[in-house]
Amino acid sequence: MGGFFLTAHAGMSEERLPSAERMWRQLIAEAQALGLPTKFLKAVPPSFVQFEFDDLHSYAAEYHLGEHRMVLSRTLSFNGAGTTLRPLGRLTHAEVSTLYHELFHAYLDYLVTEAEVSPEAASDPLLALARTQQGCHY
Repeated sequence: MGGFFLTAHAGMSEERLPSAERMWRQLIAEAQALGLPTKFLKAVPPSFVQFEFDDLHSYAAEYHLGEHRMVLSRTLSFNGAGTTLRPLGRLTHAEVSTLYHELFHAYLDYLVTEAEVSPEAASDPLLALARTQQGCHY
């Protein structure tokens, strides 16, 4: 299984960033260019989610709570190589929808995780939604 980690490296030039962080930034930039929501993506630190590509048979993507791990089908990767995400503009509407569904699960996982370590975050009304939506399976 080919995986990559999203990690933060403050102060590094774009060309010197690890490929995973470049991909994360590219994902946000492409989403913005397409008019897709990005505010929730920017709220999640790039180091929070581990992305991997695998040969999934049942779903195009799946998010594993607690592990903070998102597994994407190799069909969503550039040339099916399983190393980087295809440009969002080249994904089908269904693929973008599935990707965003899983990205939203990652965001909810982040909110719940932050509430566990931050008492002030625990009172956030969005947290109740996050907890109820974490168990979504389709």
